[in-house]
Amino acid sequence: MISVAGDTIIPFEYEEIRPRERDEKYFAAKKDGRWGVIDTLGRTIIPFKYLSCPGFRAQYIAVSHDGKVKGAIDYKGREIIPIRYDYINSGDNGIIYARESKSDRKGLFHVFNLAGREILPRMYEEVKNFTENMIPVKLNGKWGVVDTLNNVVLPFEYDDMSKIRNGFLVAYKRYEESHDGSAPIRKWRAWAYDSNARRVTKNAYNSIQAPEWHIADSILIVGSEEKYGMIKADGNNTQLIPCEYKQIIIWPNKMGQVMNFNDKFAVIKEDGTFLTPFIYDDVSYRWPNTGDKEWLSVGTSNYNLFGVRQWKHEKIDMHGNVSKSDYNFDNITKKIPVPGNTGAYIVGVPENKKTYGGIIVSYTIIVDGNAHEGWIYGVKDSKGKEIIPVVCEVIETEVVYPYPRSTGFDAPQTVRTLLPPNHIAILRDGLWGIMDVSTQQYIINGWDKINGVYGDRYIVGTTRRADTKLSAENLQCQITGRR
Repeated sequence: MISVAGDTIIPFEYEEIRPRERDEKYFAAKKDGRWGVIDTLGRTIIPFKYLSCPGFRAQYIAVSHDGKVKGAIDYKGREIIPIRYDYINSGDNGIIYARESKSDRKGLFHVFNLAGREILPRMYEEVKNFTENMIPVKLNGKWGVVDTLNNVVLPFEYDDMSKIRNGFLVAYKRYEESHDGSAPIRKWRAWAYDSNARRVTKNAYNSIQAPEWHIADSILIVGSEEKYGMIKADGNNTQLIPCEYKQIIIWPNKMGQVMNFNDKFAVIKEDGTFLTPFIYDDVSYRWPNTGDKEWLSVGTSNYNLFGVRQWKHEKIDMHGNVSKSDYNFDNITKKIPVPGNTGAYIVGVPENKKTYGGIIVSYTIIVDGNAHEGWIYGVKDSKGKEIIPVVCEVIETEVVYPYPRSTGFDAPQTVRTLLPPNHIAILRDGLWGIMDVSTQQYIINGWDKINGVYGDRYIVGTTRRADTKLSAENLQCQITGRR
């Protein structure tokens, strides 16, 4: 572990490090091929004796001695669930469900509370996450919901159920199935229920989902025949946007975008109010890295004589006011503000340029600020003075990495996380570093990979450096962060 000031707290001695979900106090760590748990001072909390650690939750840890059968222990090392199950999982509702094997009694599930007490009879074929008192379960091929006393809350008449991001449960019935070659094509009717099992959609839709980037308790994006709209989850299907569009996204700043079937975008507010007509070729949300976040970047484009797509970008606020964008993109350079820094910019230029009659022709320009083939990057201050030479393969203000979520211990999702303010990740000559732009000092340098960022305190990475205590052939893991 290295502080932001560059002081080494914990040396490179772990093969892998994984944070506890929604917490930065404990880390699952792998050493000499075995898993244990350490705290932020590097003290061993759970000895390194497990072959795998497929789940690392706030209340317990799923562990395995042989990488096959699993169980659960608490943070004092006490066994909660015996290590004998081929599958173990849980959600955020305090329920753990485990299956001994598919061949044993048709693979029926045990359902436990966090004390390890079995709370439902072993009779269900599948179990999913919803709330502490309501558990979606599958019986005789159909889904329903029961409470912790095994009373039926929703009848067993659905073909599938899933919890969506804003806390609703979506229940599906299959009404049509056809086959295209070997793959079945299924059509669904879907209804949404709240945490009290009250239906919050009056009519059925083909699909129901929460806004992808914004947790809005009362908003649902609904689909009908592959056309999407937006409603209030009030039980009356109060329409905010009709089901007429190809795509709807609501961003964290309560603004959003709608795409029509001509692939043109309009900008909207969270309540479905249209701020613009369908005139844009691109709309994107700039992660809140400068404090000025109540706007979206909008772009129009055209192709020049040589087939190069050229962009013009502006920004629009939630009142519909359009102004010049600080993000400067054209077919020659791109310029992106450093998070938390009032003057420094990341700049990018095409590395492999071709000229036709004095006109520079480069790769198609994108607007997300990420590195793409054919570009090199550097950093300049507000006066144009070079801080980092424009020779780097990548300069990022955020890190994308796999992180285990509640969809299952063995199914990590990709997570995008901002680096702390004033910090950027730099890839040069195949090695990563992180710089504090305000001091122009590297806090790390020479890592092979940045594995994750947790809060604004810890950065986890791997290296093959030969000057560590472990062999150069092994990946070693280190935590970087503030104390």
